Amino acid sequence: MVERIIAISGMPGSGKSLVSYVAREMSYHVYVMGDVVRDEAKRLGLEPSPANLGMIALKLRKEEGPAVVARILGGQMKNDDSKIAVVEGVRSVDELQEFRKCFKVTVLAVVCSSRTRYSRLKKRGRSDDPRNVSEFRERDKRELRLGIGKVMDTADKRIKNEADVITFRSKVREALEDMSRVG
Repeated sequence: MVERIIAISGMPGSGKSLVSYVAREMSYHVYVMGDVVRDEAKRLGLEPSPANLGMIALKLRKEEGPAVVARILGGQMKNDDSKIAVVEGVRSVDELQEFRKCFKVTVLAVVCSSRTRYSRLKKRGRSDDPRNVSEFRERDKRELRLGIGKVMDTADKRIKNEADVITFRSKVREALEDMSRVG
């Protein structure tokens, strides 16, 4: 069973997925909070659009509590034989508290400017990425309402992601190595 979680938090487009990619290269098992919401959209037969995924995320939390996504992933991790797992996309203190019921948790925040994030999201082209600045701002507001700012404020480590990919990957590798050694 997983004993420790390195929780990755950051606003949309900050680079959380790249952190997960590097973590997988380092042989960590990675769990993605957003996959729970995307799976629910699929189960409901809904297109994974920004509006639908936002609605599902809020509805799940309203009906089953603010830590529902963490509870679902925590259940999956109980069957994982890794000592340390990485969880991408922690958005609230409630989720952190849920994980801390069963695991030791450290938080890594990925930060960068909104201009950089918007540019990345436009290039990424995932179905839930904003199509315009208005959708981008609305998504940011939704994330902040969930409490992502508080999670990032309490992070054990922060990485700024404004440089090139090679530099960022190096910072991520170093941070994950450091965080995996923490008691």
